[in-house]
Amino acid sequence: MGVKDLWKLLEKKGYKPPTLHLPHEHTGVLRVDLQACLYSVLQRASDKPTEVSTKKVDDALSEIMDKANTVIYVDGQDTEEKQATSDDRKAKRQKAKAKAAAALDKLEGILDQYKLPGKQLHIEIKKSIGGAFHLSQHDRLQLADYLKQQDWTVKVATTEADVEIAKDCGPQDVVLTKDSDALIYNNISTVWRLVGKEKVQCYNMEDVCSDLKLDSKAHLTALGVVSTNDYQHNIPTLGSATNLGILREIPGDGKQLTRNPLLFSSLSSLPITNGSL
Repeated sequence: MGVKDLWKLLEKKGYKPPTLHLPHEHTGVLRVDLQACLYSVLQRASDKPTEVSTKKVDDALSEIMDKANTVIYVDGQDTEEKQATSDDRKAKRQKAKAKAAAALDKLEGILDQYKLPGKQLHIEIKKSIGGAFHLSQHDRLQLADYLKQQDWTVKVATTEADVEIAKDCGPQDVVLTKDSDALIYNNISTVWRLVGKEKVQCYNMEDVCSDLKLDSKAHLTALGVVSTNDYQHNIPTLGSATNLGILREIPGDGKQLTRNPLLFSSLSSLPITNGSL
């Protein structure tokens, strides 16, 4: 999700974020990308009745954050710019459904012969069913309404939750997510990457740019745009590390980056306002 391999690139280049335990004090608003943070919770709860599954999400949120000074963001509709990614994910879900059906047929045949199925078959069934999971827009809206009833502050984004978060984010605010695309928005100063049930890695964007030897946050935004992301592929023949090396050679505050025809064209294709970038 987000910018491909950006977490790995930061690790490879020596950035070591401190680990914090949740809930953790912060001065600004905690802005939470719900689906990015709790995807596995949503997935596991999907086979339960609605009243049970929604409560599981509420319980998971309550374990790691306070309702006060927290805003939960839920994805809206996919944009046309992201259609290729949406189609690809749909195809993968359909493939996973087919694999799950075949594995279940195999399990039924084994049981009909009064034999014990192997462990690998159980793993295959579980993995395939998980890969077929999809939270529809109706489900997202239903979940948002339930969380509002539990006194959470919830905002349903027009399109992507991360875009809405970037628009709303202030200098003291913290973004809680698992997606690396939160790192590239200019308005976002601090990202908490959820890495455990109650643990986060804290990414301070000034420190990130310093460790990557980038002159400005605009350079990091440019790296996210020209590298493979949910909206487009990488520049042909160039990897993220190569892109980083090229951007390091461009001095200044980064404003001149938008004068590059290739990069400007890439920026214009994304559903991100100038303010959030």
